Amino acid sequence: MLIRNNPDIDFDRLSDSIRARLKRYAQGEEQRPPEFDLSKRPVRRQAAVVGSLAELLGLEDQELVEQAYLLLLHRPPTPEELAHCLGELRGGEDKAQVLAWISSSAEADRQREPFRQLRGNRLKRRLVRLPLIGGMVATLLTWALAYPYRRYVNAHLNQLYRLTRDHKAAFADGLAQQGTALRETQDAIELDKAREQAQAEQVAQQLTEQRAAFGQQLAEQRATFEQQLAEQRATFEQRLAERDRKMQAMQQETTLLKLRVSQADRPPRAESAAIIPSQFSTDASAEAGQTPESLADEALYIALEAHFRGSPEAIEARLAYYLPLLKEHAAWRQASLAAADIGCGRGEWLQLLRREGIDCLGIDLNAHNVQACQEAGLHIMKADALQWLASQPADSVGLISSFHLIEHLEPERLFLLLRETARVLVPGGLMILETPNPENLVTGATNFYIDPTHRRPLPPALVEFLVDYYGFGAIRLHRLNPVADQLALQEGSETAKRCNHYFYGPQDYAITAVKPGAEGSAQPTPP
Repeated sequence: MLIRNNPDIDFDRLSDSIRARLKRYAQGEEQRPPEFDLSKRPVRRQAAVVGSLAELLGLEDQELVEQAYLLLLHRPPTPEELAHCLGELRGGEDKAQVLAWISSSAEADRQREPFRQLRGNRLKRRLVRLPLIGGMVATLLTWALAYPYRRYVNAHLNQLYRLTRDHKAAFADGLAQQGTALRETQDAIELDKAREQAQAEQVAQQLTEQRAAFGQQLAEQRATFEQQLAEQRATFEQRLAERDRKMQAMQQETTLLKLRVSQADRPPRAESAAIIPSQFSTDASAEAGQTPESLADEALYIALEAHFRGSPEAIEARLAYYLPLLKEHAAWRQASLAAADIGCGRGEWLQLLRREGIDCLGIDLNAHNVQACQEAGLHIMKADALQWLASQPADSVGLISSFHLIEHLEPERLFLLLRETARVLVPGGLMILETPNPENLVTGATNFYIDPTHRRPLPPALVEFLVDYYGFGAIRLHRLNPVADQLALQEGSETAKRCNHYFYGPQDYAITAVKPGAEGSAQPTPP
């Protein structure tokens, strides 16, 4: 069993390698290393025929006894005889005396004695056993035989030395061969270990390369998928936008058709409903707020407005600009009526305020606008704007707004609108007026007249002056909705800047103002 006393050695792998090599030895696939008997017992030699007493005395231990019995008695010794003789020899008795004991038996007397030299030993054995003089005889014989015995002992020691030397040489040779075999086994183990390590490194490198290749492939597939998804999304959004445009156009067309059908079903009237409230006119026809006969039909104006003003969503997005102003001027929260929108149209501003939690009353004379607001669940009233303002008590409304209305009015009606608004608003109440911006020459010279009910452009300075004249404070001018940057001149020259200001600047503007407190509410008489 291997002792696991070295952490640098893989004992499991070493054991597996040794078992594999032993298996190859057993199957004859590999030559066995030389064997070596490490026992201290000398190798027994093949028994040889003894022909002389010297040869017999050269034997040792059991071999001596066996050869002596075969030579003297012509038979092997019995176990008792072998045990007795070995006991004598191992107890220090002389070989010649043991041989003399064997040859002095009655059985030996019947045999022909092969060695005459043993007679002296038998005589010695008898003399030593005599009473009284046996001890003296033994001493004399010991002194007489001391020198030959020393020679015998020296010869025997020399023989032992030679045997020891031979055994030592054989042991060293076997140990060297075993060491060589062990080194070869260790080299084979190291070679197998290096080969396995190289294979493991190769497998690890292959796995790393495969993982990198898989990661790259996955990244490419993901990029391709994301690109395809983006393309599909863009295509879908484009189709969705196109569908929305088509649906909006269809809705506008359907609305126009419904209005035309309802108009055709009504009995003919001498005068059509006015687009502009009658109180803003100055005579019974043109100044009654009525449009020319070709534009008197309200449905036609609805279609015109839907075509040029844009979708309700686009209008709500532009109107969201004013929501932060409501947080700055919160007097409308304490008013009996929070807000009113003069000329509310399709109700985009009403929808926006409702989502903000503000109940706003819409005022409009167009029956189709009123019906659309009612269907949307909005707070709407079909009424004349100035008549409604005149019917309201002073300091009762928190917010009054009017988007793209004042450009429809004659000057006298505009003055009246501003004066009534200043009266009806609560102190701290907010007014919002939005109108096309004639500072943009394209708007003032062209786009303004797309709506044939427009009277005349109103420069920002004029409206700002009128609002201040009628006692409003905190007046702010807001220039809104500039032309898209990609349509403007992409130059940095002074000429390009001026052209962009006059031709591509804000297309609308708004005036916001606040009614001051009671102490500053004195209002001059309008001209």
